[in-house]
Amino acid sequence: MQQSTRLPWCMRTQGAVCDAFVLDLGGDGRPEVVVVGRNVNGNGHESAVLRQDAHGAWELAATLPELYGDCATLFDAMRAGRLRAAPPVLADLEIDGRRIPLQNDPGHLDCTVSSVKPVE
Repeated sequence: MQQSTRLPWCMRTQGAVCDAFVLDLGGDGRPEVVVVGRNVNGNGHESAVLRQDAHGAWELAATLPELYGDCATLFDAMRAGRLRAAPPVLADLEIDGRRIPLQNDPGHLDCTVSSVKPVE
């Protein structure tokens, strides 16, 4: 797998524990794998979204924002199967043939109830 240094600590460290969730995030009928585990400091969580390329090799497709705080409620919901693919609020931009993803957060999510917004 390429880009191994961008994988969560739990995937790079023997004996570390990851949670993995399989679902179709691309809408193409092929499953992706969402992997989540504690970060190296133990004060947050790191993630990876993996997918297979055209040759069947697994590659890093995306990451979730780094998760801080008590995320037990979110992880309990994920483990109970209460997760699904949701369409983006805004589409990416394409400029001169280049896809530019929009970013609406600073790259991390505080798992406190007040900061996690429900999907409408």
